Amino acid sequence: MATTTLQTANDVLPQYMMQDVAAHKDRTDTWIVIHGEVFDITKYIHDHPGGADVLIDVAGKDATEEYENAGHSEDALEIMQAFRVGTVTGAKKFTPKMRHTVPRVVEPVKPKTGSTMVRPLRATAVALGALTLLYAARRNITIPIAMPKALDAGRLLSGLVASSRNSESGGGFAGGFISASALSAIVGGFLVRRLSKMTAIETGFAQYPVHVKSTRVPKPDLNSARGFLNPKTFQRLPLIKKDEVAPSVYRLLFALPTPDTVLGLPVGQHVAIKAIVDGGTVTRSYTPVSNNTDKGVLELIIRCYADGLLTGHYLANLKVGDEVEFRGPKGAMKYRRGLCKKIGMLAGGTGITPMYQLIRAICEDLDDTTEVSLIYANRTEQDILLRTELENFARRYPKNFKLWYMLDKAPEQWTYGTGYVTKDIMADKFPAPAPDTKIMLCEMMTPWTAPINYRTRPVAILGAGVLGRRIACCWMSGGYKVHIRDPSAAQLEDCVAYIEGNLESYPREPSVNPGCVRVFDDIKKAVEDAWLVIEAVPEKLPLKIETFAQLEVLTRPDAILATNSSSYKSSQMLEKITGATKARVLNTHYYMPPALMVVELMTDGHTASEIFPFMVERQKEAGTIPYVARKESTGFIFNRLWAAVKREVMSILAEGVSVPEEIDSMWSLTMATGAGPCKMMDSLAPASNGIFVLDIGLSSANPSLDAGELLQMSPKGKIERVLVRGQALPDGLDVDPEVGRLFWTTMGDPSSNDGAVYSADLDGSDVRTVIPQGTVHTPKQLVLDRTARKVYLSDREGLRVMRCKYDGSDLETLVQTGSWENKSEMEDQTKWCVGIAISPKLGKFYWTQKGPSKGGKGRIFCAEIVMPEGALATSRPDVQCLLEGLPEPVDLELDESSNALYWTDRGELPFGNSLNRVQLTEGGLIAKTDFAARPQILSRNFNEAIGLKIDTKARRIYVTDLGGSVYQCDLDGNKKSRIFSDENKALTGITILN
Repeated sequence: MATTTLQTANDVLPQYMMQDVAAHKDRTDTWIVIHGEVFDITKYIHDHPGGADVLIDVAGKDATEEYENAGHSEDALEIMQAFRVGTVTGAKKFTPKMRHTVPRVVEPVKPKTGSTMVRPLRATAVALGALTLLYAARRNITIPIAMPKALDAGRLLSGLVASSRNSESGGGFAGGFISASALSAIVGGFLVRRLSKMTAIETGFAQYPVHVKSTRVPKPDLNSARGFLNPKTFQRLPLIKKDEVAPSVYRLLFALPTPDTVLGLPVGQHVAIKAIVDGGTVTRSYTPVSNNTDKGVLELIIRCYADGLLTGHYLANLKVGDEVEFRGPKGAMKYRRGLCKKIGMLAGGTGITPMYQLIRAICEDLDDTTEVSLIYANRTEQDILLRTELENFARRYPKNFKLWYMLDKAPEQWTYGTGYVTKDIMADKFPAPAPDTKIMLCEMMTPWTAPINYRTRPVAILGAGVLGRRIACCWMSGGYKVHIRDPSAAQLEDCVAYIEGNLESYPREPSVNPGCVRVFDDIKKAVEDAWLVIEAVPEKLPLKIETFAQLEVLTRPDAILATNSSSYKSSQMLEKITGATKARVLNTHYYMPPALMVVELMTDGHTASEIFPFMVERQKEAGTIPYVARKESTGFIFNRLWAAVKREVMSILAEGVSVPEEIDSMWSLTMATGAGPCKMMDSLAPASNGIFVLDIGLSSANPSLDAGELLQMSPKGKIERVLVRGQALPDGLDVDPEVGRLFWTTMGDPSSNDGAVYSADLDGSDVRTVIPQGTVHTPKQLVLDRTARKVYLSDREGLRVMRCKYDGSDLETLVQTGSWENKSEMEDQTKWCVGIAISPKLGKFYWTQKGPSKGGKGRIFCAEIVMPEGALATSRPDVQCLLEGLPEPVDLELDESSNALYWTDRGELPFGNSLNRVQLTEGGLIAKTDFAARPQILSRNFNEAIGLKIDTKARRIYVTDLGGSVYQCDLDGNKKSRIFSDENKALTGITILN
């Protein structure tokens, strides 16, 4: 090792040979050399698991070249000083590789044909020269050989015009022609530059080497303006809003000092956050999704890992009002328009944020013609971040931005890609290689693949105790080789004796020969070739943490690492392993085989989703009955249930309510039926809450104008009965449980003024006419104000929003967008009112004007429930347009508890046939400057989505479509399922009774 030291200005550092450094190349002991200095980055890797794999590749080596080529931030060396441990003897000085640039050469040949920026500029120059000659000739000016460096074009042109007017001869037609042509060429040259954005002119761009900025453009760039950020000093900002936008992913909004303050973050750069965590200072860098156009705020989207020092221990626990320290801008890259012609981007998860920053800048800059193609990969549809914003850019700027999603688990009728991002997919979606094309990647986890040759490799079990030996028997009965490691020779001896005496009692397929067992006291030999390692060591968390740290080093990189712990979640054992290893760690909780062969599988929060179906099949081979916990939970599934039983039994005994013998007897008799607790609760539940839905009748076996029906369904989606038949295209439906009546609309013949509104008892009896035929034209959605006992409805071809009392009296028009008797107005579908929602709390009602079919001209409006004094339905001053440019919005629902407005949209994919939401302010409007208030697509891939109803008690949404399906999901669009489907039905309105 080191024998000499080097005296520096601040400290004394050891000197090492490269062979000394090379010995530190493991994940748990990692040294690297940069510019002759030695850094021990073991702790850095632990604190930054996302970048571990890149650093491991250069462990024990001179990483200077890799460091210089990585595009590191300006303060990277400052950060790394904390990890410096010495210098290298005889280190070679790093010489950057010469970068080849193509010198500009004036081409002697005629340029190739095609639209470029060179030709109009050249034409402008020639024209200006012609004007100069003409002007000189007219004024008898002798043009000197050496022209001035700058030509005053404005003075020249004004002089030319004056000369032309005063000239008595010497120009005529030729002079006028030259003057007009030259002026046209000059003006055209400048116009070409302005029109290039709209026409996407194909042009070559200069090549820029890494770290070299593009030439400055004349037009000022708002995103380059200086603002709040200071690159040398950390400054505090208060958190004003925090939302969980996906599991463990938070949208954090911070207030800048004033509402007009700009952030001052150039495109391509990021900010640093500093905090004191567990007594130490932690600094991390993040890319905001806001920029200088978002005055007064700084917005971040960050995934918080349970074991992350800054994210899990600090950011995840922030509360509104807490202050966070920021510094910046940081980063070597500063994007400028024209830096390249085309960009391909590959992002995954929260890696979208730096990509989004660049996409937004390009799309919102009218002078930037850069073309961007993004492949955005996620595990599930719910994991897609910034989805609404990305899809809006794709829709509004199709020449600048193309979007393609990839999912591991795709829902039904998913229109994008599934599975891994392959070479073929990138070739199809990315621009072709070219000097003016760049490809940008965010760090993505390596896709999980099954362990190779797992059938011939052993299963290793750490711990030969009661459960360890039983787990061994399970895998041996499945034909697998088993290695058992325990430091106690006595335990190993007892383990072998148990296996020899009990293996035959474990379930085994007749065609499978039992596997063999080997025992070890050396952990390395036991696990080095294993495809699966199960730790069953004593229930001491520090011991389990150290065990997994050892396994990361000693096992093959494809080995699955499991814990049998019932006391600790596997996420608590990840403290000393990297992100790549976390993806192959999980809980496998065995009960007491062979008497109870249940095993529960559970994620550590990072486990690759593909591991679970693989392990389920392997567990079945081992004779166990596997169950997968949907999310990480202390106590798994059954232990949580059993804990409640034990707690109540002890309470009953402590209170003297009963005795053990009676409790056991009652338990045995009650459970003798074999029914589980959920089934028993269902069987004892009161009469089911009803779901009522309208079938328009156009998909029935005998479709007709009056084949519509009002149906009652069970909560599970089973049709229980037909309440009302013979309805003429029924559409809107609502119920008032207090008065015990259902209300619905019938459109009738859409071309005729023959719509109507009806009501009936909950069993379909006592049908009454609320609004008779001919009073409304084509009534669509209907909603009840249960407090005022009034009916609100939208009349599509009637071009109006109306209301009346439950008995039909006091019918009034609230909004009139045109006259249905005027053919041109009636056929203007932008005036068609369809959806309706009310909010007595906000004092407003809302409606949709859907626009042409799939036309992208849909709008959502609102107005006050109480019409302003003296106002007319045709010209209300309080009408406000909240949203526009929607594909084709239909029905509305408003959740007053959260001020969230929901709607269905039957427009064209990818934005239509969807369930959507927008957050309203306390005043019932939309804060259009707030990212969180932008519309969100919660779910898609419906088949002509129509009906919509929120179950406020169960926090569930129901949606119907004309394809004959009823769907349910939670209020964020997650857990979507189809509870009913019949292609012979076309469903419209839906309501619930609870």
